Amino acid sequence: MKIRFTAKSVFGLGIVLFQSAALAQTPDYPTKPIRIITHAAPGSSPDINARILGERIGAATGHSVIVKNRSGASGTIALAAVAKAPPDGYTLGTITMSHAVAPALVARMPYDTALDLAPVRQTTQGPLFLVVGADSPWQSVSKLIAAAKAQPGRLNYASAGNATPLHLFGELFKARTGTDIRHIPYKGAVPAAASLLGQQVDLLSTSGIAAVAHIRAGKLRALATASPQRALVLPKVRRSTN
Repeated sequence: MKIRFTAKSVFGLGIVLFQSAALAQTPDYPTKPIRIITHAAPGSSPDINARILGERIGAATGHSVIVKNRSGASGTIALAAVAKAPPDGYTLGTITMSHAVAPALVARMPYDTALDLAPVRQTTQGPLFLVVGADSPWQSVSKLIAAAKAQPGRLNYASAGNATPLHLFGELFKARTGTDIRHIPYKGAVPAAASLLGQQVDLLSTSGIAAVAHIRAGKLRALATASPQRALVLPKVRRSTN
């Protein structure tokens, strides 16, 4: 069976690929449910993307698709499960750019990124944002940088976890601006956003899907996006390169 998938644009967490140990070769594939193992927490960009794609696969094949969440360890827990699954095309996985940097950040990789997984296709790409609370005194990135430099190590930012794209974006921002802002990792983009809403942190490095509703509701304010162009979902937010 030939199946053609159309990439659906959602507010994603960077680039997402679907992987499996090998593609099924039998002409009657699939004959049973397919698993998608996502490295992200429920409600996050990769999780929602996986469920959207699962619905598309199910509609195209007539077979159910089960999405399982196995977050943690920079996504290596989920991909280890994919790598260890039978190479029959019934187990797929989601990745972001964390997959590319994990070997440099994780001491003992449970799989070989080059040999144990096969890329299928890119499904989404989406913006990352630097966000503050609606009542924050910082109305621009320049004012945030000035405040951070005036009190090194006093400000903090939340992300979806260590070695996630959101963490790397935050660290890149610090490196490019010469600021000292403490990183507070959470177990997913949703609890990270909740921490900013609850005023437990000063700012947030996040994906659009985790924060756009709060931004549109006036509860949070986006200072900048890491996208090369302004994000379609929040076109008034300036690029961080500005």
